[in-house]
Amino acid sequence: MAPNYGSTSAHRGLKWAVAAAVGLVAWFVFHNAIRGSMLQWDDDINLQGNVHLRALTAANIRWMFTDSTYVRRYVPLGWLAFAVDYRFFGPGPRSYHVLNLALHSADSALVFLLVLKLMRMLPECRPWAQGRLAILAAAAGALVWAVHPLRVETVSWASGMYCQAAFFLLLSFLAYLESVSARAGSPARRLALTGSVLAFAMSLTSYPLALGYAGVLVVVDALVLRRLPAASGGWTGSGNLRVWAEKIPYFIVTAVVFGITVNARFHAAGVWEPPPTLAQFGAFPRIMQACYIWAYYVWKPVFPLHLSPVYTTLVWFDPSDPKFIASLAAVAGISALLLWKRHAWPKTLALWCCHLILLVPVLGLTEHPHYANDRYSYLVAIPVSAAIAIALLRLGRSRVGRMAALGSVFVVVAALGRASAAQVGIWRDSETLFRHMLVELGPDPYRADILWRLGTLMKREGRQAEEVAAFGEAVRAEPGWAAGHRDLGLALIEAGEAESGRDELRNALRIDPGLADARLDLAEALFKAGRVTEAIATAEELVRMDPSAAGYYDLSVMYGREGRYGEAMRACRQALAIEPANPQVIALRQALEAAGAR
Repeated sequence: MAPNYGSTSAHRGLKWAVAAAVGLVAWFVFHNAIRGSMLQWDDDINLQGNVHLRALTAANIRWMFTDSTYVRRYVPLGWLAFAVDYRFFGPGPRSYHVLNLALHSADSALVFLLVLKLMRMLPECRPWAQGRLAILAAAAGALVWAVHPLRVETVSWASGMYCQAAFFLLLSFLAYLESVSARAGSPARRLALTGSVLAFAMSLTSYPLALGYAGVLVVVDALVLRRLPAASGGWTGSGNLRVWAEKIPYFIVTAVVFGITVNARFHAAGVWEPPPTLAQFGAFPRIMQACYIWAYYVWKPVFPLHLSPVYTTLVWFDPSDPKFIASLAAVAGISALLLWKRHAWPKTLALWCCHLILLVPVLGLTEHPHYANDRYSYLVAIPVSAAIAIALLRLGRSRVGRMAALGSVFVVVAALGRASAAQVGIWRDSETLFRHMLVELGPDPYRADILWRLGTLMKREGRQAEEVAAFGEAVRAEPGWAAGHRDLGLALIEAGEAESGRDELRNALRIDPGLADARLDLAEALFKAGRVTEAIATAEELVRMDPSAAGYYDLSVMYGREGRYGEAMRACRQALAIEPANPQVIALRQALEAAGAR
């Protein structure tokens, strides 16, 4: 006879107390994230530079619910949350970090409640699932998820929307389990299902992270709760029609958001490039990339070392490399084994299916290059926490097993929490984050991009020597980067090394003769140095290659300095033809007219 650890009602207060405690532990581990600043890692684009978040006007709200190009995702509730935050707390970073941390703490408590609810619904766990042991096991599983170092990016990044999306998704899953527990056809069941679908829609419109959620529900029904197939009639028998019908609203919501997302991805605008074609990034590399991602999120949570916001394995890769072949073999082998043993290990098969399904939106099937970011583990790790809790519940049926299992897990939780607390410090400001990334990247060519970001940050802060050093190291890491040479040239000129700066601008033009900005910068630098003839020749070449108001304006000024007023006026008129309302050009025309130019 199974031991009786007490009834659900007797331990209801303990359940809620432990849920609160799990949330508080998560808050404690990540609390230093509140002190973080806005990062030059998309916070500047998503929050600081997004004018649509600065007022809750009808026009801005309309933009939030109709735009799908600003971040290539449909995220109206994500934008709305940021706009409300801005309205009440202003543009500072603290309130955004508080919101993110509060959501993660709530997510942690919800993971505990979900795992406990699921255990109490499983026949094999039910005899032990009503008491303290189940609560402790669920808490341990939830804490492994909550304080894991792979959560740091999601929690510490101000403009990340994952915590909000997960919050609504967890509410949806809890409501779905409530509907399963309720009597068929009852108002409570209909209410729970309606609430679950609405919460799911709010999750996807916060951030479309859980596009595979409807598939997960089918897996849970079939392999965990044993609702599909029924004893008779097979998968499409009358006993299963109701279960299948429950999924229709979830698939409809998924189809709508997926359609908007795909449309946005294939009609990229602004700074976004369209997805690569099959000629640019073939089917075989995409398959190998997907297998790598599936395998990566199996082993990376076990070895959460050398974490960074960017990993370059998938930036430049050979799909026949051993690591990709091994990933393919691992994914295929695990899938084949679990399908073969599906009757003996249905829960393990369910865990693997959830792993595969939840990662589909982040496989990068329309992306190259792609990145295996830490934040992509936020949802896929939740089923693992349930598996940990169920394993602990089984191991804990004896006193010795209980003490050993729970003790070991809480030691692991403490170690994970300590690592996460240290990792949070890396996200406190852009400079710290970029310098950490450079250490982790080592000699990888991608370091040029991070060095450029660091140089831009140094420029903004007026740290000229460090700006020059960062841009200089960037072009040494990627010598063929024309725009990098241009930025180094401007930094050198501003630092008083004008000749070296002009040489770097010439280097940029040697690499990319069509780089108009560098040619304009060189013309202006020569003009300031008093080398007017060279400056005019450079500016004339510029307007031949790329007619622009700025180029004609500079050329007009240079002609005027040489007393060539007729040519100056002609160049000025060309500038006005391009930008007739430009006040600077209008003022130049008036000055030339006053000087007698015609």
